[in-house]
Amino acid sequence: MTPASVQQFLLTLLQMNEQLREHIGKLEERLNQNSQNFSQPLSADGLGKPMRPPKIASGRRSGE
Repeated sequence: MTPASVQQFLLTLLQMNEQLREHIGKLEERLNQNSQNFSQPLSADGLGKPMRPPKIASGRRSGE
């Protein structure tokens, strides 16, 4: 049979594990929020699309 102190330690670890799982779940919910499903401005979403590379000059003046 396992000593009582080891059993208590295991019980404590299991409780901590459950608390951490709940905390991770809450953090993942917050991570998945954006301005469409949360009351934040659009600027809080960050950049959704990658920026286009700048255009390379053709050597001609504009309008020609």
